[in-house]
Amino acid sequence: MNNVLLTGASGFIGQNIIKNIEFHKDLKLHCHANKKITKNKKINVIKKQFNKFTSSDFKNIDIIIHSASVGVTNNNISLEECIDFNVSESLIFFQKALHAGCKNWIVLGSSSEYGNNLSKAKKIDVSETLKPADNYSLSKSLLYYSLMSIARIYNINLIYLRIFPVYGRYEKNHRLIPQMEKFIKLKKKFILKNPDALIDYSDVVDVSKKILNICKYMFYKKNLLETWHIASGENEFLKNFALRKWLELGGNRRDFKCKNLNKNIFHHISNKKSIWNKNNNL
Repeated sequence: MNNVLLTGASGFIGQNIIKNIEFHKDLKLHCHANKKITKNKKINVIKKQFNKFTSSDFKNIDIIIHSASVGVTNNNISLEECIDFNVSESLIFFQKALHAGCKNWIVLGSSSEYGNNLSKAKKIDVSETLKPADNYSLSKSLLYYSLMSIARIYNINLIYLRIFPVYGRYEKNHRLIPQMEKFIKLKKKFILKNPDALIDYSDVVDVSKKILNICKYMFYKKNLLETWHIASGENEFLKNFALRKWLELGGNRRDFKCKNLNKNIFHHISNKKSIWNKNNNL
């Protein structure tokens, strides 16, 4: 059985990875989380602060899935805070893993790292230049470049995954669908911002399954240095996606409104050739 260390286990994607681990008999999950998570026989919870990890914590770890980050939903977070955790502490974490001989790393990034390139309403390829437009995206981009350099020097298996918009099970209350559920329950009108954005949405269940399949893909390879998108390969206007979900949730069509509040709309559309596909890679 292969041992997988998951950071950010209490997050949106992390919780779904935990939920799907039961379908992978050859994987045992070691979870680092800031909040309580559901336990089972295949999950070992690591109760310590992220910056308190030591090399001994990686002794029996075969692969790392690094999902933990700060600033994903906080537009007011400072650049210093983002860099402190997303870059500095994360790099120290990986240095300790390297010292312990753990050299299989999967790191979760974001399509927002493409930043201003997303304003062009075109399909984004993994080779596209990163032009981050906020503190979170800038810090993730810096981590990406740093880890790529380290991986080249030390022959590390590194797969960097840029996650495109995701929805589904265990979503946080501030996200689109939970917000719509709230407004429907309160029988209030809902106003959708930036309805004309083109979005490539994925169900989080599919996303978590792909990430666990990538763990298996890694064990067949050596000296990997790959960047992939995790996306559906399909896209639609945000207003169409949101209205469909609104009606599925039982909302009244008359209570669903749209309003363009931002002239600089970002469109998250992935080039299909850039999307990781187990059939092409296993």
